[in-house]
Amino acid sequence: MLVLVSRGYLPNDAVRVARTNNCAVWKSVTLQRAIGLSYAKATAVAQTGSVPGSAWIEATSNSTC
Repeated sequence: MLVLVSRGYLPNDAVRVARTNNCAVWKSVTLQRAIGLSYAKATAVAQTGSVPGSAWIEATSNSTC
């Protein structure tokens, strides 16, 4: 799920700086110049029973998951 919400939406210079089972963080100079935030954080929640999973990506100033 993290791949689905991340790579298509990140600048080409984005470099992954953190990763867990349900989170990844990338740093990008292009993102910093464009919106003032250096990091993009993608988070995924697995499906549980009949509750569907979800995933999202957001710009942040934090380099950790």
